[in-house]
Amino acid sequence: MRGWCEQWLEGKKIESSQDTVERYRNVLDNFYEYIGPKAEKDLMLLRPLDVQRFRDEQAKTKSRNTANLSIKVLRAAFNAAMKAELIGTNPAKAVDKLKLQGENARRPFTDAELKHVLDACRGTELEGLTLFGAFTGQRLSDVKNLTWRQVDLQKNEVSFVTSKTGRRLTLPLLKPLQEYIATLPSSDNPDAPLFPTLGVSDPATVSNAFYDVLVDVGLAKARTHRNTGKGRHAARRVAPLSFHSLRHYFVSKLKAGGLSDTVSMAIVGHSTQTIHHQYAHLEVQDLRRAMEAALPDVTKAKAAK
Repeated sequence: MRGWCEQWLEGKKIESSQDTVERYRNVLDNFYEYIGPKAEKDLMLLRPLDVQRFRDEQAKTKSRNTANLSIKVLRAAFNAAMKAELIGTNPAKAVDKLKLQGENARRPFTDAELKHVLDACRGTELEGLTLFGAFTGQRLSDVKNLTWRQVDLQKNEVSFVTSKTGRRLTLPLLKPLQEYIATLPSSDNPDAPLFPTLGVSDPATVSNAFYDVLVDVGLAKARTHRNTGKGRHAARRVAPLSFHSLRHYFVSKLKAGGLSDTVSMAIVGHSTQTIHHQYAHLEVQDLRRAMEAALPDVTKAKAAK
C-alpha cells in the first residue's frame, strides 16, 4: 500500500501545485500511521472498513473537513491503482464523505457582514484581499500572491494561474476593485506584489489576520489557548466564516443572479476536463456582463446596524 501511494504521489508532483502535494502527503502519512503494519501489505488486503475507520478517526481528532479530504485523496490514489490493474475495486469509493452540519459547515457572508468586514479593515492590505476574494471568488493563496503583472488596467482585467488546479483564468476587474487599485502606489516592477506585506506572509498568518477582523466585528469567536480538557487530539471546530467564505459569497451571488452552471463555473474557476470543454468559448466580456449583473457594490452601501 505504501509503495503504491508513494508512486502515485510522485506522479502528482508533476501535475499539481506544491501546496496540493503537501496536503496529499499529510493525508497519506496519517493513513500510514493509522493502519500501521498493514501499510506494508498488499493493496488487495485493504478493506472499506479500514478506510471508514480511518475517516472516523480523522473526524474525531481533527475535523470533518479533514476527514472528507482524506477520503477524496484515498479515492484518487486507489482509483489510479484500479486503472493500473493492481486492484479490482476501490476500497475508498464505498466510504461516504461525512455531512457538514452546524458549526462544521462553511457559509457565505451576507452583504451586511461583508460591508462590516470591509469597514473594519479599511486602508489596510486586508481590505484589498477581502475585495479580491469577494469580487473574483479566488482562493486566499492566489489573491495574496497577486503581482502588478497580473493586473491589466487598460482592459480592467486580472489574470490568475490557480495554485490548486494550475488553470489560467482571466476575469474582469469590477468597479470596487478598480477603485481600490487606484489608491495603491504604482510600481515600475511588474513582478512586484500587489500586497507587499501580506503577499510575502505565510497563508496561515494571513488567514489568522482575517479571522481576527471577523472577531473584531463580532462575526467569530476569539480563539484561546485555554485548556478545554479534551486534549490535543480533540477535533478542531471549524468556524462557519473564514476567508474561504468569500468564495462561497461569490458563487452564491452568481447563482442567485440566475447564471448557468457553465458561466458560473467558468468565472469561479472550478475545473474539470468536461466542464472546461463546455465553457472554453466564453469571452471575458461575457464574464464581465454576468458578474456586474450579479454582484452588488457593497462598498457603496451603508452597513446595517
